[in-house]
Amino acid sequence: MRHRLLLVLTATAPVLGCGTATEGFPEVDLPLGGVRYFDLAYSPDGTRLAYVAMRGGKQAVWVAGLDGNDATRVSPEATFVGNIFWSSDGAWIAYGSDAVDSPDIYVVPSAGGEARRLTDAPAVETPLGWHPDGSRLLYTSTGSGTPRLYTVGLDQGPALLEGVDGAVGYAQWSPDGQRLVFVRREGGRNHVWLTSLDGMVERQVTTGGRETEPKWSPDGQEVLYLSAVSGDLNLWIYSLETDSARQVTRDIRNEFMAEWSPDGQWVVYFTDRGGQPDLWAVPAAGGESVRLTNDPEHEFLPRWTPDGQGLLYNVAGGFAQLYRRDVEGGEPVQLTREPQGASSPRVSPDGTQLLFTAGVHGNADLFLMPASGGPVTRLTDNPTNDGEGSWSPDGQRILYESERGLRRKLFSIPATGGEPTPLVTLEGSQYEPALSPDSGTLAFRSTHEPPGLYTMPVGGGTPQQVVGGRDLHGLAWSPDGSRLLFVSSNADTEGRHQNFLMDAADGAVTRLPVPGDVGITPAWSPDGTRIAFDVRVGNRWTLAVINADGTGFRDLTPQLQEAFPPRWFPDGRRVAFMLVDGDDRDLAILDVESGSVTRSEDPAETRGSPIVTPDGRALIYSSGGYSERVVQLDVRSIRQSPR
Repeated sequence: MRHRLLLVLTATAPVLGCGTATEGFPEVDLPLGGVRYFDLAYSPDGTRLAYVAMRGGKQAVWVAGLDGNDATRVSPEATFVGNIFWSSDGAWIAYGSDAVDSPDIYVVPSAGGEARRLTDAPAVETPLGWHPDGSRLLYTSTGSGTPRLYTVGLDQGPALLEGVDGAVGYAQWSPDGQRLVFVRREGGRNHVWLTSLDGMVERQVTTGGRETEPKWSPDGQEVLYLSAVSGDLNLWIYSLETDSARQVTRDIRNEFMAEWSPDGQWVVYFTDRGGQPDLWAVPAAGGESVRLTNDPEHEFLPRWTPDGQGLLYNVAGGFAQLYRRDVEGGEPVQLTREPQGASSPRVSPDGTQLLFTAGVHGNADLFLMPASGGPVTRLTDNPTNDGEGSWSPDGQRILYESERGLRRKLFSIPATGGEPTPLVTLEGSQYEPALSPDSGTLAFRSTHEPPGLYTMPVGGGTPQQVVGGRDLHGLAWSPDGSRLLFVSSNADTEGRHQNFLMDAADGAVTRLPVPGDVGITPAWSPDGTRIAFDVRVGNRWTLAVINADGTGFRDLTPQLQEAFPPRWFPDGRRVAFMLVDGDDRDLAILDVESGSVTRSEDPAETRGSPIVTPDGRALIYSSGGYSERVVQLDVRSIRQSPR
């Protein structure tokens, strides 16, 4: 598979005021290094482009000319590199990286040279941007248990930003460097705040409790932010002069990744309001949104060129489909041919039916088909997204998450079709419904106050919080229903995820001793005596197994570069997993006792963990179709006054 970076130029610039979608632009390959692209940032003088690219399974910061020539890797490689920012003089690039341990703040000369590590706390530290005078960086750190704001400079150490109390999720300097806008998290709600750095006088901008990503206008007089106060995530703009906010977009679909144009006249954003993921723009003063892209590919992360004449953005093209491969050999058989791809396969307990998620006009729904292939039946038809489906132990019902505005709610639906039934009536969002083997108890995680892991009787009753905290994942009942397995970082001072077991009878929680940061999808062995999972050891992800009593931890794949979530075969002797070797991702089967690995090389890339059929004879998985590139779009007419 080949990933490309493209420059797309218009023969005629789109006239946004007329509402014309851009189409049919000639494409020119940009010779940039890497196969997947993340952050994008222009240099302050507009002559260079910095970006994060992955190649050989590692990420790094690269710098290239605007035409894509002279692409050079300027930072060391690491498993994670991201959040890049140019200094105001263009001499330095700041970024986050886990090159040594947990993500820290680094800087590297933009022309190349030795990278400098500015922070080394045992916490997750995320850069948010340089001060406009280039003297220091703003960043968040989880060292105190909640994200707090800090600054660090090239010649000065980390310092807590006094006067900004509480957990902070996002922050940005004003263009003149005298003020700060930030999101404060209080009681499970997000509010936008302003503060003056000279006197540290704070002002609460929003009261809805569902706001995020505030960004200063170029002149520093307004703040753009996303808010779900109306039920869905829309664009709002707050005026410092009038001390009031105006709603800029109104749609039943959510808007994301909004960016001011350099002249402050337009806002570009990402949404699937047109039935597919595309870029749109709206006048900042208010008015009709204009569609900028119109194709089935997925456009995201828009960035304005410094002169405001173009947009740079990522494009993810192609769609994965579901395949079935017999364990004993043979070619893979394609099961689905959905126009917008298929994912998240789940085989029914009796092995006859396959549940999966597929896109329809930019919206995800649940579908069923015979596990060996055949006609497809649509189960859900919600105007927003349904997904994360799972079977009840008896195979009669399907549990799933359904998007309702910005909330996720839990439903069940008969496997034969019919009306969905709400499972939980709590406020907030609910995730990961897990039915006990006897179908008597439902476990799930919720953002309802207090947030945490909840259980409730399926026949009715009040949900009870059994474990507190927000970072909870991987809910899985033991085969006999006596224990509930889950993953959390709440009890680790360094923010590492660990495996926990909760006793269903008395609620006692036990931490399983694992030397590393575990993945969020552990799996019980069929007899319930062992747990398999992926775990990060150093800078390598490996497969491991541990006895359910906490003894016998073993690294199963010390010879592999990266191995991800294992799934047991019914015999309890083997696990299937996704093997990552450089830029290739393939299916693999591991014999747990001997450690031998059998790899099935696919011409297309495996996407996600394979599912083992109940008879152990086949694997079902997502594969193929994915490509990624970066595109530049000429939008010079956006500089005209909005009509």
